[in-house]
Amino acid sequence: MGASDDPMSDTCGMLIAVTKVDDVTQTEWEKCRSSNPRPKKREIFEQLVEEFKPRMKAQISEQLGKIAESSNEAVNAARAQARSSILQSLEIHPISAPEFKKILRDDEEDRPFLNDIEQTGIPQLERKLYALAETERGTRNALIGQLAERLATASRGEIQLIESSWQQETRADDDPIQSTVDLLVEKHENRIRRSDAQRRRGVLLEVQTVISTFPYKR
Repeated sequence: MGASDDPMSDTCGMLIAVTKVDDVTQTEWEKCRSSNPRPKKREIFEQLVEEFKPRMKAQISEQLGKIAESSNEAVNAARAQARSSILQSLEIHPISAPEFKKILRDDEEDRPFLNDIEQTGIPQLERKLYALAETERGTRNALIGQLAERLATASRGEIQLIESSWQQETRADDDPIQSTVDLLVEKHENRIRRSDAQRRRGVLLEVQTVISTFPYKR
């Protein structure tokens, strides 16, 4: 969940969306029928939102503390660092999706008890998730850029090493350019030799033809 020696290299956070707050609000409101003055549902909801945040954080801290201890002190230190990092970044978002929908519908027969859409907690959660996505995208792009640069640097080093090794080679038979030149010269010489041989055969045939036309008589 996190590197103990460099927490920023592998960060880990936690975000919790708490639902059903409107149901708890309704239950608490029913219990206050005999109260005078009776609190509004909106007021109960707002109070519950504030109460849920420290309560949920305490529960998460308790659960993280139940992770079994290890005989390795380095492992224990890493787990403690990870727990601390999670608790520091922990965000609790109590929300009410039903009230959010009622406000959007604006139905006179089904009025919400919350007055403003921001009170539902949905817009804040949406903004936070969007910000997390942007941060994650930026981090990944940065890591991809660093990896590409390292790969390019390593590739350039290998190419330079190969080029240096090739330039230091002095033997002509190992020189690809010289070998190509030698091959072309050899083929040209072979073609000339074949052409000379064909001409000699042609001359001998002509001589034989003349001799056969004028046979020698004793």
